[in-house]
Amino acid sequence: MLTRRKNAPDALNVSALDLFASAMGTFILIAIVLFPYYLNTKDAAAAAKQQAAEIEALQRKAAQAKARAAKAKREAAKAKAEAACHPINT
Repeated sequence: MLTRRKNAPDALNVSALDLFASAMGTFILIAIVLFPYYLNTKDAAAAAKQQAAEIEALQRKAAQAKARAAKAKREAAKAKAEAACHPINT
């Protein structure tokens, strides 16, 4: 009678090799797609510093504008109070 020989399980059978090859191919494709963006990371730090400086300048301008608006509001209230005290006779 012929007996079948039991094959020992291989650590790297064909399906495992196919899986590893697919994973490596996927990694290579992603690396190729993202490579141009990786080169621009040095410029991103400089751009971030420039934007931070612009944000600070805009915040200073906003604070100045708020101060001018508050002053104008006080002057308008003062003018309205003076107008109420001195009605114009027509």
